[in-house]
Amino acid sequence: MLADKGCTGAGIGVHTSVRRPAGGAVLHTDTRTYNQLITDLRAPTERAHALLSYWRALDRVTVCPQRIGTIVAAALVVTSVQRGRW
Repeated sequence: MLADKGCTGAGIGVHTSVRRPAGGAVLHTDTRTYNQLITDLRAPTERAHALLSYWRALDRVTVCPQRIGTIVAAALVVTSVQRGRW
């Protein structure tokens, strides 16, 4: 599972970016690469979330979790078409 820096210490299986040390030291190249990979994997989801925030009707959806995926996918397609990215 990918998470942002706010979830540091969430447990095994939760991958978060590594924070810079308090002294402001430069992170090792491997650590910076790891952080970039986490960021690149999270980016499409962050973008989709930003696009779907336009749909206020999705804030209080109370349907079955299996059906919400279909509804969100349809909203994302409609949003993409409206923005001319289809």
